[in-house]
Amino acid sequence: MRKIKYVLVTPDRGKKSGSYEWESEWGTNEKPSKNRLLASLFLDGVYVNNKVEFMPKNFEPKIHKTVLGGIVKELNNLPRDIINWHSEIN
Repeated sequence: MRKIKYVLVTPDRGKKSGSYEWESEWGTNEKPSKNRLLASLFLDGVYVNNKVEFMPKNFEPKIHKTVLGGIVKELNNLPRDIINWHSEIN
């Protein structure tokens, strides 16, 4: 167990594929994107918060969602994970 954890906190701004429809840049656990695969190799967690003011214009919060699971989690899980990591090293 290493004492230093590496995390990424970000909005899921979506793929920049040029299509009008917003599509998550993280894929799913079943069909992961390159970002999710790389994050699982190098990071201890990716914490997503899709606040509308940080999202592209074609993002519709009632329709579009980031698929959570595995390394990709809601931002509000970060404090609990920090506490768990702290208890694991003590």
